[in-house]
Amino acid sequence: MIIRVFLLCFFTSVSFLQIQGQADILFSNAEKKEVSVFNPEEKLDKEKMEHTVLLPMPYASPNLIDERIRNEFKSSKIKSINLYYTDYPKGRNLDKLNTKRINNLISTYEEVLDSSIVWTVNRQMACQNMQEANEMFHGFEIILDIMKSKDLAYYHLQKGEQESIVEEVFERNEWDSMLVVADFTGSMSAYISQLLLWVKLNNKEGKVSQFIFFNDGNGRSDKYKLLGKTGGIYPVRSPIYGEIEYTAKKCRKAGSGGDIPENDIEALLAGIKLCTDCKELVLIADNFSDVRDIALSLKIEEPLRIILCGVKDGFINPVYLNLARRTKGSVHLIEKDLKDLASLNEGEILEVDSAKFIVVKGEFVLLEDE
Repeated sequence: MIIRVFLLCFFTSVSFLQIQGQADILFSNAEKKEVSVFNPEEKLDKEKMEHTVLLPMPYASPNLIDERIRNEFKSSKIKSINLYYTDYPKGRNLDKLNTKRINNLISTYEEVLDSSIVWTVNRQMACQNMQEANEMFHGFEIILDIMKSKDLAYYHLQKGEQESIVEEVFERNEWDSMLVVADFTGSMSAYISQLLLWVKLNNKEGKVSQFIFFNDGNGRSDKYKLLGKTGGIYPVRSPIYGEIEYTAKKCRKAGSGGDIPENDIEALLAGIKLCTDCKELVLIADNFSDVRDIALSLKIEEPLRIILCGVKDGFINPVYLNLARRTKGSVHLIEKDLKDLASLNEGEILEVDSAKFIVVKGEFVLLEDE
């Protein structure tokens, strides 16, 4: 027992000394700069295919505040790391503190030891007292190359699809406490990618309370898909991006749909049951798919917000217009929101770009050109 404890202490000590030595080398080789003040910003450059993330630290402390971005480092290549600190106390040598900061970064994320990473250490000079220094950013700015990232959030950008219906709709509509139910069958990968990127960049305030991903049956044969019991529903309620992405990938791997209709309503009802405190019900749906369990929609009592993917020239699958109308909800396209659908009377016409829909017996019907 004593020998085991000795060996554990020995190897722990060796590991600590190795990391400390690596931190010393990185700090020594890093380019040293003086700047007035650093304005921290997490940002995505779609042209350069770079994502900038921040790892903050307290003033005068080597401790990391946020350790929830491991998924970023595991899936993407780090291009550069910039350490920022303040010139306070004025003129004091803070090399020991900054080496500890790098040491703690290595201990938490060994990916930063890649020899291709470019390092800088930046001293912010525009502070005259402790209060000013404490208000400045301390920690790491990390630039990631996302061109070949395995992170699903970047998939649509890697495919050259920079326009995002998910981002556009969420920016136009200030929804909060959302239940987001997303179709992850067939050709929906790019749209789920858009959702995940929005989550990565915008969901820190917890705007989405509950996610549901569905695949219409986990690859089940079409003849065994029963109304309300088709399956393939994957819920996740977490503030951690990696857990959300993991659930989405698990859903996609388990099945891709099969026949054209999907079990949207089954997934919506599962989400409503799980998230009784959600205020907005959002469905991310495929315009090219019908809803196999539309009969169950009578159980939905909340207004349904439908983000409809794949719409061109206004040609909308009427099933989604009618689903929104029935729930007194709305349909959302990349450039416009179709609201108040329930207020249209018999015989009235809804125009969406070059398409026209007429209300017949209480439901929208595509009006064919004469």
